[in-house]
Amino acid sequence: MRVLGETLTSTYQWLSHLKSSQLKNIAHVTGIPTAGPKLALALRLQRELPQCEYLPPELGASIEPDSSARRSAGQNGVQSEMDRDRGKGNLSILSIDMGIQNLAFAHLLVPGPAMRKNGSSRFTASGSPIPTLTAWHRLAVSAFPRSSTLGLSSLPLSTFPLSQSRPRKQKVRREDESTQPQPSSDEGAAIATGSAEEDDKFSFAPDLYAEHAYTLITSLLATYKPTHILIERQRFRSGGASAVQEWTLRVGVFEGMLYAVLHTLARERGYSIFVQGVEPSRVARYWYGDGENDVIQEKGGSETTKKKRMTSKEGKKAKIDLVGKWLCACEAGDENINDGVTKISSTEGQKIDVAPDDNVRRVVNSYLRKWQGKKTTKSRSAVSSDEGSKSDIGKLDDLADCLLQGVTWLDWHVARAEILRHGADASVVRDIILNTGSAKTA
Repeated sequence: MRVLGETLTSTYQWLSHLKSSQLKNIAHVTGIPTAGPKLALALRLQRELPQCEYLPPELGASIEPDSSARRSAGQNGVQSEMDRDRGKGNLSILSIDMGIQNLAFAHLLVPGPAMRKNGSSRFTASGSPIPTLTAWHRLAVSAFPRSSTLGLSSLPLSTFPLSQSRPRKQKVRREDESTQPQPSSDEGAAIATGSAEEDDKFSFAPDLYAEHAYTLITSLLATYKPTHILIERQRFRSGGASAVQEWTLRVGVFEGMLYAVLHTLARERGYSIFVQGVEPSRVARYWYGDGENDVIQEKGGSETTKKKRMTSKEGKKAKIDLVGKWLCACEAGDENINDGVTKISSTEGQKIDVAPDDNVRRVVNSYLRKWQGKKTTKSRSAVSSDEGSKSDIGKLDDLADCLLQGVTWLDWHVARAEILRHGADASVVRDIILNTGSAKTA
């Protein structure tokens, strides 16, 4: 302990009095890696806790930002608005769940710490900010149009193809070619163009996906003007097979392209955007721990504790359920919910808010209907009929992942800000010391 106390600065001397397990719990609730012995963990906390993106005004000037994740330079139209938000302490978070057929993203607007003093209703009773969900989409990157054919460097988001399900293989019916009419030259050119576009959907040529990466990033920046971009970290997965599956390699390559585009824009255009990769496993552990020591109900009625790690399928369902509860909690008193959704009050308090935007509310309604197991019914009006035709949003896990990732990252930095302000007297630290905050509960 003497060595640790001599190594830490005066601001973090209180860390030397904590147990190794308590240090790990502090790292756990602040999104910091928990591996390593006590000395290494304490030094890591001292180094990474100040890398906080939700600093109150009184601490902002005394703590250096994380230069490794942020790039800054000159000014332009988009950048000026980003800087104005950052000056107010407001956050515009774009959270991306990686994929080729199913790339999902959520955009969250977060009130700055300064607004809490003004009695803003966008904070919980404990003082945590309530982010507002302003956009929630899943896109099929493989179906993006080639920017070179349109002559555009970026496209309006409304032109992006939405992903609803994986493409099905069509059965080929062989017929006598002599009985088929031969296409004219114009028709043949159109067919050739269509075939080329269809081939692009199933191609993974690096030059094609470099175009897709540039189009996606520039369009998202122009549309949402984020101050922070979170990208799901990829890992090589074999799915139980002897070799790594090819699609995981493709998603990993596309992930690198997104970082390359963002880095280039930062250097060439002077964007100052916080960009960080987020490990899905760390997000899951924040809410559900390691999936061990679950209480198993036996047939006889008694309970026993059995070590059981949560499976991938169980983890997906748990995350989908958690996001569903959040949406129900924020929509319980909202009259904009369609008839197909059951309104449920939540005792967990409001975690997010939903912007009064037709597009995002349509996705929220569709998510809740599918999560609650309700089939889309025929609508009573033309408007509701049109909404019903768009209500099948396909898989829920991608949408849940990107929203959960953004909210969890915000929780980590709110906890860091509290520790930076109060040190050992922070409520999150006191809870850990009292062994009541050792694991986050959903």
